[in-house]
Amino acid sequence: MYLVTTALQELWLENTPMWLLTPGCVPKPDSESRHKWDINGIAPDPFDSAEEITKSYEEIYKIQEQLIETLTVRLNKIHKSSHAEKFWRVHIGPWCLSYVTVIYDRHKRLTTATSNMPGITVIGCVSSTIIPNVNPAGFNEDATDDFYNAQLYTFLCKKLDIPIVERVVTIGKLNPERNKYYFSSKTNQFLRSIAILAIDFITLPLARRAEIILDASLLPRWFEIALTALSWGNIVAIQPKKKSISLSIEVIKDHAARSVLSVAPESCDQITSLIFEMVGICIPRIFVEGYQDLCSTSETIYKNLTPEVIYSTNSWWFNEPFKNWAARCSEQGSKLIGGEHAGAPFLNSYKMQEWSEISIVDYYLSWGWKGRNNFKVIKSPANKLVRFRNYRRKSTENRIMYVTTAEARHNILRLEDFSHTLNWQQRFFKNMPHEIVSEMLVRLHYHDFGWNIKSRLLRVAPKLKFDNWETNFIRRLHESKLCIFDYISTTFLEALSSNIPTVLFLDESIYPIDDEFFPFFQKFKNVHIFHDNPESAALWVQKVKDDPYEWWLSESCQEVVKSFCNDYAYSSKSPLKKWKLLLKSFIR
Repeated sequence: MYLVTTALQELWLENTPMWLLTPGCVPKPDSESRHKWDINGIAPDPFDSAEEITKSYEEIYKIQEQLIETLTVRLNKIHKSSHAEKFWRVHIGPWCLSYVTVIYDRHKRLTTATSNMPGITVIGCVSSTIIPNVNPAGFNEDATDDFYNAQLYTFLCKKLDIPIVERVVTIGKLNPERNKYYFSSKTNQFLRSIAILAIDFITLPLARRAEIILDASLLPRWFEIALTALSWGNIVAIQPKKKSISLSIEVIKDHAARSVLSVAPESCDQITSLIFEMVGICIPRIFVEGYQDLCSTSETIYKNLTPEVIYSTNSWWFNEPFKNWAARCSEQGSKLIGGEHAGAPFLNSYKMQEWSEISIVDYYLSWGWKGRNNFKVIKSPANKLVRFRNYRRKSTENRIMYVTTAEARHNILRLEDFSHTLNWQQRFFKNMPHEIVSEMLVRLHYHDFGWNIKSRLLRVAPKLKFDNWETNFIRRLHESKLCIFDYISTTFLEALSSNIPTVLFLDESIYPIDDEFFPFFQKFKNVHIFHDNPESAALWVQKVKDDPYEWWLSESCQEVVKSFCNDYAYSSKSPLKKWKLLLKSFIR
């Protein structure tokens, strides 16, 4: 019996019984060649309950912290420096979280499958030499790729002495076709580039004298300009600079340095030891061989910028020159401020991404939530929701918008099985009458990750219409009389902030809900905003679809929406004044 670890079908065996490691290995629903495969089923999921997920997130967090602490010492040794842990945490913290989660996930899935199916052989690839990425963004992208994961699983099998048979993969098929992005036309992109150059010409001289610099604030551009004017130039927003740092693959690998980074601590368990041993293979080159190039590039981009406060939302993840500049400024006394930017950081019990961001900065601006009494977290008017405040116009369109998301087939920063969400989507549409389906517009995530979600939904509801991403979400939102969500993220909060009738369904048994947020789930249930299964959500949509505002504008429903937005999607009658006072409060 054989075990398949990815959807890379060149590694599959025709007319041979096989098991799939994860639902992400399933071939395309409309694949003409599906009859060739003898698939027995899917291996057991090691994260099949909230309890297991919670326990695993605890372990990941612990290993990640140990890794950052250890790499601080080793990177200082390699680069002959003496930076504090915070300096290196800014650089490597987000990558460490991604890396630890990826290796932990792959290890658990392999060991669970092989222990439950004795005698099974894993199908691996001959090309198992893993080339380190240039930067963390490259690592995250490759971690979603079938070939890269085939390499990872092959390497892990050899380390864990798991039986394996290796097959050859054709070089020309290693890079899958990437999805197209439809955010704006080429003309608009060109005009935007010209506008950015013009704004830079004006703002960069101001930034050299500013006390507070914003980078990727996610505030509307007019709001940033107003902040600059209101503060007499003390608060200046600069455009994010992501200048690429090119490194030659042939000449860069420093085997000695990577060996230093790969030493496992004494007396640690198998998975921790494995994660440490693989650091030298996986750590991005920009932190080892390309570090001096990174420093030089950062100093060039941010020359003469030494503010007292640096605020950013998501540049802490993949903007390497920014991170280097911010870390250097922090050692000189600048305060680093982070902020909520997307998703639902108040939802899950283990807010891994938010905890990583909070650990990097001195203070963190939330959209209203406090988070386990963390002194770093400060309530602020939500940056991305400024434009939505007090929207009350009823839509004249007879449209129901269904908004969904997508997660990678190979997990990066999460452990939950996304195929469960796909099953719930199909259950929802199976329970929706055809005449209502014809009124619906499905807005998919712009990246499908190879799930073929559109094809899956069309098999259940052939009359479904799909948005093409050429129209922005705000416009689509305000054209809808009712919005339906199968997950909680930024778009859900934007709908509530716009006071547009909203229905949500989500599986509480899969997602560990934070104790602080849990009471709102019950309030949402009581007023029929939240449903704990897709069938209930479908029935409620059928009930209110003719005039959803009759339900939505009821006193009980509006009270819950207002209370929720105050705590998790906070807006202000004077957001400009509040933002100015809040940012200036961080100055010594």
